Amino acid sequence: MQNEFDPIRDDQFEAFLDGTLSEAERELVLKKLKFDHERRAQANLQMRIDESLRKTFPVVCAPVDHPLLAENADSAAEVQGLLQRRPLLLGGAAAALFGISWTWWALDSGKPLPFFKPMPLADIYRSTLANGFHPYYVCRDDERFADIFSSRQGIPLHLLPMPAGTKMLGLSYPGGLSRETTAMLCLVDDAPVMVFVDQAVADSEIAGRLEANDLPVNVFRAERYGLVFYEVSELDEPRALEFLAVGAPPDSKQ
Repeated sequence: MQNEFDPIRDDQFEAFLDGTLSEAERELVLKKLKFDHERRAQANLQMRIDESLRKTFPVVCAPVDHPLLAENADSAAEVQGLLQRRPLLLGGAAAALFGISWTWWALDSGKPLPFFKPMPLADIYRSTLANGFHPYYVCRDDERFADIFSSRQGIPLHLLPMPAGTKMLGLSYPGGLSRETTAMLCLVDDAPVMVFVDQAVADSEIAGRLEANDLPVNVFRAERYGLVFYEVSELDEPRALEFLAVGAPPDSKQ
């Protein structure tokens, strides 16, 4: 059983941001944040993203009766946005970071729903570089890694052992093909690489579009398992997408 001095696990922290922890687990994470300055900074960053999104795309959240232990939070509304997260807000946070266009339409129910617009993956890659090339989620647990692809793309993908000089940094949800697009961020011989994954039915000719830009970018495409894979980098050949596969990887460390 964990206590307040144990480190916050990756899956535990993500569940905290998602608002899916039990009350007891949430209280424990709040106590841990007192001592975990790195996690608290990550939480505060996410809260600022949420606040920015609410100003553009209002989302009604239930009141929160427990303040987050975050000296840097700008307002109680930020705390509310972090602890009462919804799938729409999660998708919106990543989308806002990478410039995805959202338009609001009123349906018969009277409730607004987002309209998604695909965009070139090279543009998302450049935006990610400009923002420091950091993943949304650092996932080191293979089971959790596979579950993310299972829930978003319908197929559990595992990361096969990667060769020396190649490292998976984490996962992001930047959109591109659809709201469910999942991107794996890697370093290959110190070169930043992104592998975008989505269902093949979500594929679009816009995904591989390249335009004149000071930064040379190559886009490589592969299709298998009913999924489409795009690898985007400055390298002359794909070096990472082949390591995403169905089936558990052999027992080995990266």
